[in-house]
Amino acid sequence: MSLENKIENRCYIVNPSSQGGKAEEIWETEIKPLIKSDKHVYFTEKDKTTELVKKIADKYDVFVCVGGDGTAMDIANAIVDKDKKLAKLPLGSGNDVDLSLGLIKSNDDKAFGKLLDIIDRGRIKEIDVCKAYFENKETLYLANSNIGLSAEVLRQLRLESKNSQGASSYQNTLLKILFFQNYKPFETEIKFNGNTINEKCLIMAVNNMRSTGGGMLITPNAKFDDGYLDFFYAGNLSKIECVIALTKVRKGTHIGQNKIVYYDGASRITSVEINTNPKVYFGLDGEVTGTTPAKFEIYEKKLKVIC
Repeated sequence: MSLENKIENRCYIVNPSSQGGKAEEIWETEIKPLIKSDKHVYFTEKDKTTELVKKIADKYDVFVCVGGDGTAMDIANAIVDKDKKLAKLPLGSGNDVDLSLGLIKSNDDKAFGKLLDIIDRGRIKEIDVCKAYFENKETLYLANSNIGLSAEVLRQLRLESKNSQGASSYQNTLLKILFFQNYKPFETEIKFNGNTINEKCLIMAVNNMRSTGGGMLITPNAKFDDGYLDFFYAGNLSKIECVIALTKVRKGTHIGQNKIVYYDGASRITSVEINTNPKVYFGLDGEVTGTTPAKFEIYEKKLKVIC
């Protein structure tokens, strides 16, 4: 297929509220001048992206997410398991999908010309996706889930419009909640691989990719195409133990610390059920999604991505 035909079969899904409301300006000033055609551009808003993409799914082969991981998740919910491709331009606060796919090396790496060249070349990988079941609902996600304290961080960052981005903002908010709002561990029942674990937990994650919060390697061994979930939890950590873990998590060296438990792909986990008392928030791909109880499953190589 010629480049011209590829461009005609491509659309851009722009979330102007991404990156604390800065995405629309970045689109207009930095990205739009670089694209070959602006005929196939659709602006979306929170909770309406999946519906929008379903309506136009038959018109295009490639859906370019101009937004954050949450927008990419919503697009994936419309095109997964179909002969459609997802591409990504990093305009989120965390961009953990982009980091895990190797599209960028850091949240400061926004070479849009280079990323558009990658999309033009059209090299495809098939990746796993995850599904979460909760509150009589279900939804797919791509990279990570945040359960407990980490989801509360996401919730409060949303209230602050996430004017800051990346791991520093995430960690600062986490410390504020831990020390000044006195967030406490909660009773948890975890089921996977025929096992039941009862534990007091502070943070949990059921992930498909390595990082959360803009590059913090909470599940450092995760692979997006191995057919398994990576599962992490931090138990009844003291505030000091939590701070120590935070100093290590950017490099993934928190694994092995006392009260931190990590099951990677070698444990061959395909499903995790979590129930807590009291109910706690969880988030998917950087978006606060619901409350426990919840079940998480892996779906092997269901999504085509350009990277």
